[in-house]
Amino acid sequence: MKELHELLKEFDVAMLITQTPEGFLRARPMAIQNPDDVPGCDVWFVTAEETPKVGEIQQERQVAVACYRPRDRAYLSISARARIERDNAAIQKLWKPEWKTWLPEGPEQAALLKLTLERAEYWEPTGGVLRVLYEQAKALVTGESAAKNLDPVKHVS
Repeated sequence: MKELHELLKEFDVAMLITQTPEGFLRARPMAIQNPDDVPGCDVWFVTAEETPKVGEIQQERQVAVACYRPRDRAYLSISARARIERDNAAIQKLWKPEWKTWLPEGPEQAALLKLTLERAEYWEPTGGVLRVLYEQAKALVTGESAAKNLDPVKHVS
């Protein structure tokens, strides 16, 4: 978990993926929060209590989180079980002024979205974006996959 938490600090925004009652997958950007601030979960987000994602999670707790870092084309993929918690004391303690842009009524409309990790994968190419571009160009010439010469995905859980 410590390795995952360190990796998460390198990403600002994640795409949270939930499933609608009709079975469609739905993704939306979420600001990554400091995992050390909320005990009892592996990853957490703040959300408005009255949003479609809350209803979706109440129906289907299985979610995914995807993060991408353009500077070096690294990504992080998380599979987790989600739960929504309304803890007024914790929300008041955690409240950040920038959250008001998404929660204009303040902490009263906020809920914590807590994730329990099931699996995480991370890929950070050695040599960064230039190495990826080189391997892509080489693949076009040789007809072989660019993935052949890039680092494999690392499982962090």
